[in-house]
Amino acid sequence: MDDVLASRLLTAIHTIRYDSHMDDKTVEELVSCMEEAYVTVVRGPSSFIRKIGSSQSLPTVKRRRSKRKKFARNASSAHWIHVLLMLVIRIIAVFQLSYLDPDEFFQAGDPVVRPRDGLTWEWARGLRSILHPALIAPAGLALHPWGRILVARLIQLAVTLGSDLVFLRFRRLVGLGTIRFTILVTGNILALLYGCRTYANALEAALVLLSVSFFPLTSSVTSSHAFAAYSIAGVCCWIRPTSAVFFLALFLMSARPFFRHVALGLAAVPGVLLTCGGAEYLYYGRIVIPPLEFIKFNVLEGNAAFYGTNAPWYFLAVAALAVWPIFLAPTLPKSPAQRKLFLAALVTVGVLSLSPHKEMRFILPVIPFLAIPVVTPVGIWKFRVTGFVWIVWTVVLFSVYGFLQQAPPVLALPSINQCLAAGDVAVLAPCHSIPEFPLSRPLLTLKCDPPPSPAREDAVLDDPALGELLAAGELFDMERLSCLVMYDSVWSQVRPSNPGLTVWRRWEAKEVLPDERRGDLVIVRPLE
Repeated sequence: MDDVLASRLLTAIHTIRYDSHMDDKTVEELVSCMEEAYVTVVRGPSSFIRKIGSSQSLPTVKRRRSKRKKFARNASSAHWIHVLLMLVIRIIAVFQLSYLDPDEFFQAGDPVVRPRDGLTWEWARGLRSILHPALIAPAGLALHPWGRILVARLIQLAVTLGSDLVFLRFRRLVGLGTIRFTILVTGNILALLYGCRTYANALEAALVLLSVSFFPLTSSVTSSHAFAAYSIAGVCCWIRPTSAVFFLALFLMSARPFFRHVALGLAAVPGVLLTCGGAEYLYYGRIVIPPLEFIKFNVLEGNAAFYGTNAPWYFLAVAALAVWPIFLAPTLPKSPAQRKLFLAALVTVGVLSLSPHKEMRFILPVIPFLAIPVVTPVGIWKFRVTGFVWIVWTVVLFSVYGFLQQAPPVLALPSINQCLAAGDVAVLAPCHSIPEFPLSRPLLTLKCDPPPSPAREDAVLDDPALGELLAAGELFDMERLSCLVMYDSVWSQVRPSNPGLTVWRRWEAKEVLPDERRGDLVIVRPLE
């Protein structure tokens, strides 16, 4: 009997110490108690050698204590390696130069420095929440255009890192405590490109990680933790209603006992409504519920395709771009918690694929969970060559899309601000080509009317008489302009009819997918 119990205790000790995903303190407490029980069962360390006869037996009590201390030091070192790795990756992402799309500034930056009647139509209809802009409000105090962008991204960095650190402690409990998963969470191309920019999706991704850290994925989660998870999920759904798909799928798979967790979820609703609804009322001056306006606009009125349509398999291509090794590891995770997260992510991608309009950043919050099969013991990542190729692939993509693709609009901001000090600046380019949040005052731009009247003034760019219209003052009051910002393709159209204009500054376009309507960005101004 002693032999059997001794063997079981020894196996349990090694399993907990080297294969467990519990936090370090719990591991050490369990190992200590079990080692004492082991010594009692076999009546001393020497008995172990006699009964088990293994060269890998437990050492003396003194050596065991030394080994526990060494294990604790190694665990602590590994934790700080994860923290340092996340910090370095996230900080590098802050200093991107590319201008991926206007939503980085329209969704959070513009409300900080512009009156509500000067914002895009989304704010007029109440589709956006003021919670995210309120978070980055201190960025509006910066005077230099690049300074505003940097401060806003540093605030976003702090939020993202906070959720990363909470999730870092949690993921050991669900069997994801490896450095490979840390790299996949913070180092995939979507996290690098969007994670520290001021998109609503970046805040959504941080809140999803934070909520999942308290979610009842295991039976050991307390009611207070579950309540916190549901409260955070409620705020996340208020800011980005599409996250409700992920949370609902995860809730249906995890909430046990079901009705007790339903009650906890309902208990979190009043706090979310009072906090978020109160903030919207203070900003809009009326009762506005952005999630309802979002659903009404995109689903009930069918306006989701206003900014373009994509193929149903678009998100599969995005996932392949970000974490393509998942397609080499089709096996479902064996851990129940991992399986729930992975399946909830799949459901989210499937539902979002039904929408006609898709963008890469829409699946940013679920990419870490889609990558779970890659880092589990059966995952393809066990082959180191795959991991190395994935890292090189990600670095190349990030270098191109983070620093080269459409960089001129960001690089030109200080020069545009200089022009604004002397007079008005007009933008003769496709809608939303130049970010306005970093500038000292608004630009004169071609308007883009929202549905149901999707008339876009930038259609005039295709008019053969564009140069004559500009010279006649039908587009802008030329006498009040200090500068005009346009792309080289437009400048070639207007130059013959406007001999009084000359190029002041030029930024060369370096795009992987060139747009014939864009090209080099130029600032032209009247001849002195």
